[in-house]
Amino acid sequence: MYQVVNNTEDERRFQANLDLLTGWADRWEMSFNITKCKIIAFQARRPVPEYTMNNIALKHTDHCKYLGVTLQSNLRFDNHIAHKTCKARQQIGMIRRALYWAPTRARLIAYKSLCLPHLEYASCAWDPWTKKEIDQLEMVQSQAIRMIGDLKGRRGVTEAREELRLELLSERRQKCRIKLLLNIIAKEDAHPVLCAAYDEVIKETEGAIHTRSQSRNEPRSISTTGNSFYNSFVPRTIRDLKK
Repeated sequence: MYQVVNNTEDERRFQANLDLLTGWADRWEMSFNITKCKIIAFQARRPVPEYTMNNIALKHTDHCKYLGVTLQSNLRFDNHIAHKTCKARQQIGMIRRALYWAPTRARLIAYKSLCLPHLEYASCAWDPWTKKEIDQLEMVQSQAIRMIGDLKGRRGVTEAREELRLELLSERRQKCRIKLLLNIIAKEDAHPVLCAAYDEVIKETEGAIHTRSQSRNEPRSISTTGNSFYNSFVPRTIRDLKK
């Protein structure tokens, strides 16, 4: 459950919603495992109030997994990236052992099928902007390229990547973000929730209504403060689209 909380009235409303949720569970003779229910607040300085379920205080956490993506209270994704790079390296090791004598094409298909999804799932949401995290992901693909091409000696990874027709992961993520933004702008029926979120961001940042219908072919740049918002999906992708 998610809610914007700006004042004490919002806090009371959020607690009331939790009470409704527990009441619904009791009515249907179900129960929540409250030890697994946690509160995460995406905010800077405001202290987080205490919330309860069945009069039991919920624990606070600074990260949680939602639909396969690890969210952090500081709006960074370094925990998610570290976890996914670890999983991808494990897949590379498995492919190396299972397909040691297989041809290059078989190892390439295995990499794209078993390893690459770990590095790209929901990347529009968590695409990193710091050099450290970008390089962290590219190093995994470099390791995979050495395994696929059985590189030895001084042969470079860049040359092998071009022969395998693999793009840099950062370029693939950028194309994915741009494609999604253009779909949001042009196809309201296909992405109603994302379209509503896009309109909300535009209205809040510009202080006036400037919807998709007014900027269908040329989204306007968004003025932002703070690295997290500046490098989030909508502002960052609009800048990339205008390059």
